Amino acid sequence: PLEIDAVHSGAVTLQPEADGLLLKLTTKDPAITKLDRWDLYFDFRPPETRYGLFDRGAFSLSVFPSDGTAPAAWKKGAGEGIPDVMVEDIPRSREAREAWNTVTTVRLRWAELARLTGGKPASFGFGVRLNACDNVDKERVVQRYLFCDLAADGLNNGWANVILGAAGGTVASPAV
Repeated sequence: PLEIDAVHSGAVTLQPEADGLLLKLTTKDPAITKLDRWDLYFDFRPPETRYGLFDRGAFSLSVFPSDGTAPAAWKKGAGEGIPDVMVEDIPRSREAREAWNTVTTVRLRWAELARLTGGKPASFGFGVRLNACDNVDKERVVQRYLFCDLAADGLNNGWANVILGAAGGTVASPAV
């Protein structure tokens, strides 16, 4: 999990599926605002070139959890050839709503990723930044990083390498 303070945190889970890569973003925040978001960093370049400035295959996108009045949304970030993604809210129980949890899924389809890689990738570089701000007029945005740092907006400087599985084998879903 990415801990900001006692009432603000997040967790991300990656799940390879038949049609694509599913990310589940769980946000704990008592007041979702327009500045609350997940910045996701992906590097689908060949492993030997998976470092340095972004070029085709390395990209970022921002995901905005639902604030209760508008659905979750996403926006392209840095990088060339950013694939289209599907973002949706997962309905929550009353208990989850009372615990200030939002759950958003992000799906990157293998067909979209194949445009960048030439086929279904076996691995990729990955980093995450969680942004939180409850009062847009009086607070600055607080950021927490997982597998990356403040340079991630245009530079892979050693993100985590996620391996999706080997031929003939299965791999448990990585949780980060």
